Amino acid sequence: MTDSDAELFKDMDPFFNPKRIALVGASADYRKLGNSILMNLLASEIDVFPITHSRDYVLGAKAYPNLASIPNPVDLVIIAVGAKYCASLMSEVKKAGAKNAIIISGGFSETGLDGVKLENDLVKAAKESGIRIIGPNCVGVSNSRLFNGTFTMMPERGNIAFVSQSGALGGMT
Repeated sequence: MTDSDAELFKDMDPFFNPKRIALVGASADYRKLGNSILMNLLASEIDVFPITHSRDYVLGAKAYPNLASIPNPVDLVIIAVGAKYCASLMSEVKKAGAKNAIIISGGFSETGLDGVKLENDLVKAAKESGIRIIGPNCVGVSNSRLFNGTFTMMPERGNIAFVSQSGALGGMT
């Protein structure tokens, strides 16, 4: 392994081994992805910071109106809000201390030309802010020994890693 490989793996570590996660789009509404993701995150031992404008508490966890209001830096931000808001969140992710974001939100290039523009804007904003992203329009990331940052059930623990470009396949494993 070269020094640059080691640096890359170190930079990727917060995606898979975070200690503090903010969830933008946390919701008390069981029909929304932000609810499923938050329930999964709260089942872990990781510090979780729900971000929502609509409540002071979500599923029993203290909520914050924005990333800037979290008292300490976070390692990872998971985003589950409308596609049109994602690009503008990249500078807030950086200010919150995170260098990594998972964008669950759909509505990007998979939807047509308007979505392509939104995705290009997101990629540009992420690059300008120095934020590494997984997504958009993804199931999320889980580490069976640590946390489930998806809206699906946690896979059983084992000795196999699974990476999928397909949410249909990734969500079924």
